Amino acid sequence: MTLSAVVFGSLGTLTETSHLHHRAFNETFAAEGLGWHWDDSEYRRLLSIVGGAERIKQYAEGQPDGPALSPEAIADLQAKKTQRYVELIHSEPSTLRPGVKRLIEEATKAGVAVGLATGTSLANLTANLEATGQITLADFAAYTTRNSELAPKPAPDIHRSCMSKLGVAPSETVAIEDTTDGVGSAATAGAVVLATPGAYVSHQDFSQATASVSWLGDHDHETELLSGPSLLASVVDVSWLRSLTT
Repeated sequence: MTLSAVVFGSLGTLTETSHLHHRAFNETFAAEGLGWHWDDSEYRRLLSIVGGAERIKQYAEGQPDGPALSPEAIADLQAKKTQRYVELIHSEPSTLRPGVKRLIEEATKAGVAVGLATGTSLANLTANLEATGQITLADFAAYTTRNSELAPKPAPDIHRSCMSKLGVAPSETVAIEDTTDGVGSAATAGAVVLATPGAYVSHQDFSQATASVSWLGDHDHETELLSGPSLLASVVDVSWLRSLTT
């Protein structure tokens, strides 16, 4: 098979920002006087739920003495969390995960389209990319963000939309994802899936992925293969991605 596209599946495949999302939730809860605090264990558990609003909803429903939140109140809380996250991402150093910029440049040079299929908002996406100072939306030939017309991951809609915009076949696409739901979304969409789990989700099940690695890798950070076919080099490169589609 031909490798026609590489699609990054979420912000977590580009930058490690889970700690800032975690902080933004807790600071928003405190500001709203809710008396909630998600510790590391609780946040890891909640990351198995797709979408911040749904996490808030399910957590609130599980609190016997907690406030009853309407859908409007949950949406407002999530909006305030997003606002706080954007503030944090602009004030905290944000760097790309090892190998992201290298692979984007290598794929583009090789004529392989690069896309982004994320379930986050355009505000979060833009804030993250601006904070890195290294890549922008212009580095992606097409991108899909959260909207009401697409079902959230693990549904395949977001990946299918991005591949449609790129004009590529799923079987000729390698999707890079960092969570179980993301992997499931890309796999159901028909893409070949490479998992690059982040620090908060390394415990999740990535068995649906064709391969799993620590990160894409660069000169200072060699890639550790967690599962799948042997690497052809010390980093994830276009040649190895091509081998995954055969």
